Amino acid sequence: MSKKKKMLGWAGLVAFMAILTSCFYETLSWSPDGRYLAFAAGDAGKLLRWDSQTETMEEIKVVSGVPAIDVSDSVKSCAYLPSGEAIAIQTENHERVGLYEMNVNSPDKRCSVIAEGEGVMQAFDVSRQGSIYYVKEDYKKHECALWEYKNGHNKLIWTSKHEIGFPRIDPAGKRVLVASEHTLCLLDLDHLTTRTLVTLARPGQDDKENNARWSLWLNEHSVLYLAEVKEQGVGELMRLDVDDRTTRSLMKEVNTYVPPSLSPDLKHVAVIAAWRDAQGKIDKELPAQVAEVDLASGKWEWLTDEPFGASMPAYAPTGGRLAYLAATAQDGGPSLLKILDLKTKREKIAWRNDEERLYAAAMSLTRAGEPVQGAMQLKDLLDRFPNTAYKPLVVYQGIRLITQPPHTNLDLAYDLLKQVSTPGDLLGQRLRDAFWRPEDRLATDPAEDWVSTYATEASKKEAKFNTDLTRDLRAVWVRVGAARVYIRVDYGNDRDLSGITFQDTQLLFDYDDPAKGERRISPGAEWDRGAKRQVLVRHWFEAAEKSQYDLEIKGENGEVIARYLASGFAPPTNPLFAVAALYKGATGSVVFALDRKMLGLEPGQGSQPSRKVNLQVCTYKGGIDRGERPRQSAGCDVADAFGADNTAGRMRAEMKAVGAAGAKPFTIRGAAGSFVVTDK
Repeated sequence: MSKKKKMLGWAGLVAFMAILTSCFYETLSWSPDGRYLAFAAGDAGKLLRWDSQTETMEEIKVVSGVPAIDVSDSVKSCAYLPSGEAIAIQTENHERVGLYEMNVNSPDKRCSVIAEGEGVMQAFDVSRQGSIYYVKEDYKKHECALWEYKNGHNKLIWTSKHEIGFPRIDPAGKRVLVASEHTLCLLDLDHLTTRTLVTLARPGQDDKENNARWSLWLNEHSVLYLAEVKEQGVGELMRLDVDDRTTRSLMKEVNTYVPPSLSPDLKHVAVIAAWRDAQGKIDKELPAQVAEVDLASGKWEWLTDEPFGASMPAYAPTGGRLAYLAATAQDGGPSLLKILDLKTKREKIAWRNDEERLYAAAMSLTRAGEPVQGAMQLKDLLDRFPNTAYKPLVVYQGIRLITQPPHTNLDLAYDLLKQVSTPGDLLGQRLRDAFWRPEDRLATDPAEDWVSTYATEASKKEAKFNTDLTRDLRAVWVRVGAARVYIRVDYGNDRDLSGITFQDTQLLFDYDDPAKGERRISPGAEWDRGAKRQVLVRHWFEAAEKSQYDLEIKGENGEVIARYLASGFAPPTNPLFAVAALYKGATGSVVFALDRKMLGLEPGQGSQPSRKVNLQVCTYKGGIDRGERPRQSAGCDVADAFGADNTAGRMRAEMKAVGAAGAKPFTIRGAAGSFVVTDK
């Protein structure tokens, strides 16, 4: 799995699963013959059924009671019964849980009521004999009861003064595993006796929140379960010997909200786990995925590589396939139902609407070796459905497809990037590694120079941090598209980059003849070569609503080609100049998208097949921020400039020597780096 996919971390997935499941539900269930897959679409509350032969999805209306009540919009869980003709369905509406049995082949899909009302617990089980076991709590009596439903009749099995849940009947239908507070118990149905198999509370410590969940019978002697022992939603996959009550940990950092799935041959179990590398080191920054654990060896492998994480694995009973849900956004939203071929490791999307159909078609083009066409299909999806809930996933996949050679199309990637309303929060921050490669970084600048020069104590107090940091350059990156040049500037700042980070950044471009072009770049500074183009980004503020931008593009004779003024913190946009992305983090960054025609580098117009462009980047300190020292009218206030000759010590010495008004301008030497623009 690529470590570039830092999209939805482990903590984020735990929170996402809480949203997705609203607690503890099994949302996928295969029919016994492996043809149909029932899907409780948690984002829509619908019961859907996918036909693997025709690859079509249908919605099944869920009606219960007399008079009939339509509960189709509150379906949370489903499970096929052994006959393959009926499905157990669980609904939840305003914390009211209902449990029903529905014959899927009946004309009206009318459900038989198993249990409704307050106290019906969320997790239930279906035995091989066709019985449905569930738990109902009696709040007045302060007790929980285990019930069996079969052939239209309910039977009270057992009551407990403790809260119980997650019933799991053994293959013979004689014993039931029950989670009870911090223990896992075994109930003998013939004698109605119980014994504790596992206690998760440690002596002398209050561990009553520790739980055993989602147990599975391997055989009459061996059981799997998820032990939540560290934090909410996080635990271990455990194997338990029922006879001697010994346990063994198979995998750590497993999501305990999500039920595991046992393969038909009983050799593997699929779980949702935090990503880790080959040495077993866990990285919770990466999205959790489906892992398959070999029960004989204890070894595991990843089955999914979803950018926002995966959940709800379910093996097909006929073997060879695994269904799961793929998250489509960082904070919830609809989930894609995917079917993985375990032999070929290829997946298909069981789409349910036009948006998912178009996305599936784009992914098919990608698998066929047409990534650019796939990305264009994704852009078409966004054009047709501009408010689609799948936008984060669509944009991510599109950028991933066309930012790497040999199918690079940076301008299309930029067009996709603009589709996201909050790029700084999601794509600008999370897709940095997809867009920018290590070879795109032209230069770096040390962090320790110019840390505090112009910011006063008053300005630091007002801004609540050292405002000089917003203009302390750290690195510059360049990528060239067919229509635009993309320049990323890293600043020593992890604050809101739509604010004061832009303060007085200057981009200088030199090509053709270094003796030609504008040398003066500020009242007190010059470049040691002529600039063919200068791009100045000025920003100042008194308060958020009074914040101002002044963007200016100058030609080789210092003439103004374009100028753009804006108020407020909204990122400026311009046909010739745009802020493509904003990054937060240890080093804040801004990505500028510059029109090649504006730079004099329009494709098809040059006399040479390629042109070498020298780039220098500077920032200015001081400025007119309230509470900071004013600029020196004659002295140079260039704070950072890339290049071996532009050290902080050398610049300070020359600034001191220049000093008085009318003195020789301070000189910025060399270039941060160079890049090549091809004439195509």
